[in-house]
Amino acid sequence: MLQSDQTLAKIQKNLVKKILEELTKKLKENREKYEEFHAHFGDILKEGIHYEWEMKQDIAAVVLFHSLIKDAKITLDEYLENKPSDQKEIYYLTGSNLTQMKQS
Repeated sequence: MLQSDQTLAKIQKNLVKKILEELTKKLKENREKYEEFHAHFGDILKEGIHYEWEMKQDIAAVVLFHSLIKDAKITLDEYLENKPSDQKEIYYLTGSNLTQMKQS
């Protein structure tokens, strides 16, 4: 079948890699525009961590998460850079309403 064709799988992998390279570049070049893009497609990027398991680190590098400390969107790398040196865990909340999560 066409879906299990090795050539298509290789093309898909290379496309994902190229897209992630471009997203990383855009994130570094113009944060404001990237955040606008991420507002529309961020949920899809997060799903990519599950579906593209081999590239989960690369995908995680371009996904933004809301930080309650900075009250802004940050990458996982930015979180790790700014966490206290003695903190071993990553703390997170999940929910559909930011206001409610801030109050919890």
